Amino acid sequence: MTRRILLLFVIISGFVLNLFALDIDYTYIVDYDHKTINGDVHVLPGGSIMNSDNSPWTLTINGNLINEGSIVNNPVVYTLSVELNGDLTNSGTISCTRFTMIGSSANTINSSSPITSDDFFVTNPAGLVASGDIEFSTTDVDFNNYNLDLNAGYDLILNDGYISDAVITGVSTSEINLSNTAYLQRTNITDCSLNGTVEIASGVEFYGDVINNGIMQNYSSSPYTLIINGNIINNGSIQDNTGSSLTVYAYGDVINHSTWNCYRLDLKGTTPQTLSLFNSAVFNTTYLSNFNTTSILSGTDLSFLNTSLDFNDNTLELTSGFDLVLVDGYIEESVITGTSDSEINLSNTAYISYSDITDCSLNGTVEIRTGVNLYGNVINYGILQNYSSSPYVLTINGNITNYGSIQDNTVYSLTVDSYGDITNNSTWNCYRLDLKGTAPQTLSLFDSAVFNTTYFSVFNATSIISGTDLTFVNTFVDFNNNALDLTSGFDLILDDGYLTEAVITGISESEINLSNTAYLQNTEITDCSLNGIVQIGTGVKLYGEIANNGIIQNYSGSSYTLTINGNITNNGLIQDNPGGSFLIIDTYKNITNNGIWTNYYTKLVGTTDQNILIMNNSSFQNHYFSMFSEFTTEPLQWYFDGAILDSPICSGETSVELYTTDIAIDSLFNGTYYCETGDGPSRNIIISSMVYESPTITDGSYGNGIINMFWDDIPTAISYNIYSSDDPYSLIHTWTFETEVFTNSCTILDQTEQKRFYFIRAVY
Repeated sequence: MTRRILLLFVIISGFVLNLFALDIDYTYIVDYDHKTINGDVHVLPGGSIMNSDNSPWTLTINGNLINEGSIVNNPVVYTLSVELNGDLTNSGTISCTRFTMIGSSANTINSSSPITSDDFFVTNPAGLVASGDIEFSTTDVDFNNYNLDLNAGYDLILNDGYISDAVITGVSTSEINLSNTAYLQRTNITDCSLNGTVEIASGVEFYGDVINNGIMQNYSSSPYTLIINGNIINNGSIQDNTGSSLTVYAYGDVINHSTWNCYRLDLKGTTPQTLSLFNSAVFNTTYLSNFNTTSILSGTDLSFLNTSLDFNDNTLELTSGFDLVLVDGYIEESVITGTSDSEINLSNTAYISYSDITDCSLNGTVEIRTGVNLYGNVINYGILQNYSSSPYVLTINGNITNYGSIQDNTVYSLTVDSYGDITNNSTWNCYRLDLKGTAPQTLSLFDSAVFNTTYFSVFNATSIISGTDLTFVNTFVDFNNNALDLTSGFDLILDDGYLTEAVITGISESEINLSNTAYLQNTEITDCSLNGIVQIGTGVKLYGEIANNGIIQNYSGSSYTLTINGNITNNGLIQDNPGGSFLIIDTYKNITNNGIWTNYYTKLVGTTDQNILIMNNSSFQNHYFSMFSEFTTEPLQWYFDGAILDSPICSGETSVELYTTDIAIDSLFNGTYYCETGDGPSRNIIISSMVYESPTITDGSYGNGIINMFWDDIPTAISYNIYSSDDPYSLIHTWTFETEVFTNSCTILDQTEQKRFYFIRAVY
């Protein structure tokens, strides 16, 4: 062996070797005489430094170290520790027990070969600067809270072991690469990328922009928390280790391109944070909690899988038109704002609770629990229902348009409290729909949609406005004495159920159409026509101009009174319920009967003159038909056409009520009736009859679903109503109204049935 000393002279004083540089190409033994080297050391290939076999020794190098050979423990016994006061460049083997960087100014380090010492310590307060990649293997690396500078873009690599108490700064090309259960603890990392399998123990924080290209997970011994004070871009996997979990505290933007399925992701920024997903990535965290009181912004569509989203009453902004997708899990205590292009899509029993949503569309299967409020303009394209655990209430403070289904879950039920307009284009069959606005609310139905709620209640004291015909199926409709406005000429259709405590105002084109045991009670109707089978319960009153084109009868099971405070024209059938009991009618104004009027008891009880017009040979065929004097003071005497009435078919000529029993009231009763009383003469009741000419169809044609018809002109007719049916022998009141025209011809489109019959009725 040879020793090369690159100095002009050497001073050996005690245990210190004083020189400027030492090249070692032999085995350099650290013992009593070789504990400190004051100068640079270069271990050449084939050279080595080791302790003697008589004791563990520490070698201090007060210069720079270039190692191309080996620095190792004596293979026989005892160990070597190295303290380096200068720069380190390693391309050989360093596997001594401990290697410590002890300088006082920033030293450089470059290790292209892995340092495999048991421990690598940094006690240099100025820290280390990477002059190349730094690689460790099976080493515990402890920086004692001093710096490692990777700003030149070099990498830090560790296979097994840990990095502890380090303050690491880099750039986007600087990489920290861990493998084989290597982990970080009590370490701050700024502007670095991560690769390999980076395991996180306690006290790890990232700053700046951090890019993960590998696997980030908690160290296996326990659940741990990673703090990301800056932005993170994940191109790899952020996940739980087997048997325990990772929590991520994010204070900046989060961008995920790949796998994110750690236990928790908590957003804790103090300025708006942006979440973004690319390449079909999702967040698959068990919990995502937002503690940022400013807002969370969507940078893309956001998809969550099996995640419990809790925003702690803070805001998620979807106002760039992005979507929120959740498969399983829940959204809780969230304030979500969007646009008409923003969609909330839930599936697989995912649900929402204690959340406010503004200007978003809904899709998938959105399940509702307690405290959900919708604001602005909300569009439902999917299934909107209660969560299965209990009945729940959804509050819609804005307007909703439904293209999907609003329904009860298969278990329990959904109640909707609506404060705005409702447009239903599809299925609405939840348990309750309550209208609670403080300004007029408009209801509209399109595409043959209906309301099929069990209960429909109105608590709006202003009015409900029909924007289209309104159809309810199997619904108990309760207006709580509030108003329904049909003055745009739309219809109210009720198939089964009932209508109660409604104040309805319409025009001549407005129709109330009931069928299939549906009935009215405690309801006021003004200026509407009636169609279908209108069953009368308690407290029904009609005002204005009323036309009956269907069947009016009492609701089955009991006798009820219908009060007609306005004028009524009967073109249909007024009768007792065929199932039993009676219909009683109190009329206060004029009557035109152009149909069949056969109910048990009809009373003329007005306080002003009443005109009773019997059209086209019709009649009143009541069990009782009576006229009442508005004055009751005796003596009482009824007169007919100015003469005392003394008729064998009338009763009560000297009482308040003049009536007939089981007598058809027809044109034979034409004349003027009144009662002389102790208070003077009563009002006049005038019965008259008229036969109007009926139109006769003279010509017609059919082709491509279009019917053209012509008929004789009737000069005295105001207009003509056209009706159709597939059965020419059915009752007239069951025929379908097609249109009203004002000339003696019409064209009807979309008549595609193989057989159809028509008749025309003149309106005078």
